[in-house]
Amino acid sequence: MTISVIIPVFNESEAIVDTVNQVFKIMDVNRVEFELVIVNDGSTDGSFNKVEEILKSFPDSNLKVIHHQHNLGYGAAIKSGILRANKEVIGILDADDTYEVVDLLKLLTHMIHFRFDMVVGQRQGRNFEGSLSKRLLRRLLKQLVEFMTGRKVPDINSGSRVFRKDLALQNLNLLSDKFSFTTSITLAFMMRNAFVDYVPISYHKRTGKSKVKIVQDSIRTFGFVLTVSLYFNPLRIFAPLSGIFFVLALSSAIITLFLGNQIYVLMATILLSTSAIIFGMGLVAHLFGDRALSINSKN
Repeated sequence: MTISVIIPVFNESEAIVDTVNQVFKIMDVNRVEFELVIVNDGSTDGSFNKVEEILKSFPDSNLKVIHHQHNLGYGAAIKSGILRANKEVIGILDADDTYEVVDLLKLLTHMIHFRFDMVVGQRQGRNFEGSLSKRLLRRLLKQLVEFMTGRKVPDINSGSRVFRKDLALQNLNLLSDKFSFTTSITLAFMMRNAFVDYVPISYHKRTGKSKVKIVQDSIRTFGFVLTVSLYFNPLRIFAPLSGIFFVLALSSAIITLFLGNQIYVLMATILLSTSAIIFGMGLVAHLFGDRALSINSKN
């Protein structure tokens, strides 16, 4: 088993050293051939110094450190790590003690044994549930992602997962630079008909302060889901929207039959035209999307 483990770091000075030590310990005990890529994403709390100390502690190891001069975002940090990684399988792990390194190894074993393209850690326990607003937003996002992909998605944004590097590189320009990275990579893999599976894992209370802004990040994630879906399967969005206008046009036509009011004839005509235009836009977008995907696959 071989893997490149990427740990994005932004103001995680309280937990990063322990996380790295756990990675080396678990991987060495289980005789896994690995490299560790730490990406310091413009930290301002002393994480830079902690990472530099780690680098000195493992001078001859397969450890890489990347420093961003300022904060680019969670997804951007992982992307930097992917581009520097040498192994065929990428594993991502947060630096805040929420995930167990041994679970990442469990995901890797599952991926290799059953030949999946990506295996995601499905978080369990009360630490995962969060506040009521967080649960509601997560449920809405889950419903949207499942509608767009046509698949069950038990955990839409787990930060513990393993996946093929080559498939990630094919979709790199579509993946979010922010906290939506995990959701966007799930969408991209599923919409390319990649084999994705979920394995239950533990999820613990984080060390340090969370950087997630619930409302702002949720709005950004919803927007990103629609963007990625438009790229891969625009009819999934345009067809239902066209259907809504068609139903409204049909309703106006029926009202005209009963009331005889000509205003409803005009309204039905406008609504029917709008429905046809939207559906036509979806067909054009679908044709261009298929061509773009074909060109990307060849490249």
